[in-house]
Amino acid sequence: VLYLKEGHIADAEFGNIRGERAMFEIIGWLSGEFNFRSCPVTRETAIELNAQQLLMEAFRRYDEAQHLI
Repeated sequence: VLYLKEGHIADAEFGNIRGERAMFEIIGWLSGEFNFRSCPVTRETAIELNAQQLLMEAFRRYDEAQHLI
């Protein structure tokens, strides 16, 4: 689940993982089904990075994992 506030990613959930860690898991997915529901987001912001920073960090982590393999 991704929570967006004012066009920014405020939080993410993947099972019992939350925040940036959950976002990094989700970014690695190759496929999925998506639904969108417009409603007020009342949860606190858990992700301070913007979308570009999240993607750059995800790519960096992916690259490091590839070097380890």
